[in-house]
Amino acid sequence: MAEDVTIRAIKNGPAVELHRFAHQGELARALAENLKDLVLNERNASVALITLNQKKAKEYYDILYQMEIPGLRLIDDQNFSFTAGIDITDVTQVKGLEFDYVVLLDVDAVDYPENSYHQYLLHIGATRAAYQLWLMSYKEPSLLLPASMR
Repeated sequence: MAEDVTIRAIKNGPAVELHRFAHQGELARALAENLKDLVLNERNASVALITLNQKKAKEYYDILYQMEIPGLRLIDDQNFSFTAGIDITDVTQVKGLEFDYVVLLDVDAVDYPENSYHQYLLHIGATRAAYQLWLMSYKEPSLLLPASMR
């Protein structure tokens, strides 16, 4: 009989970090600054900004559009172009897809309460990144995140 073996898959790239902010405006400014740098330095990168639902995706799209982020696209019905740029969408749209960079927005106790459904959604979002995953929140972090990250 085979013995139990635990396999741990590790992707190369920077460690996942939770970036916390005092309010949504501060989060949006930091996100915009980082996205502008990323687009400038990695023109061929695919970036996904993932929210819990489409309403929040549209809200962040409107905010970032006003900040003149290049290559910004709102995805609302699986209408991905699969080209370099920044797609803003909700977590239900991205299952099975992969992006170079993923930013999970509002990873807080309100959007991701401690239950199996939201744990599943958080898992879907967090596993879409090929290279780097950023978590951002301006509220109390979700209890689904490791204690060391909160």
